Amino acid sequence: MARVWCGAQYRWCALTLVMDCHTRELLGWRLSRTSNAQAAEAALEEALIHRYGLLGKARDDLTIR
Repeated sequence: MARVWCGAQYRWCALTLVMDCHTRELLGWRLSRTSNAQAAEAALEEALIHRYGLLGKARDDLTIR
């Protein structure tokens, strides 16, 4: 998470990046006015969707024990 200048209206914003350390590929990012856990969670969710795609719907007859 880093603080970046966003202009006179918002002043400082928090930039959250999720990178693959091996390939140095940027997988997800989020820019928010506050540095909170929701921004980090959103960046991580975006990265996981980018890497693995959306999950399909589970079958109706699926039983979890």
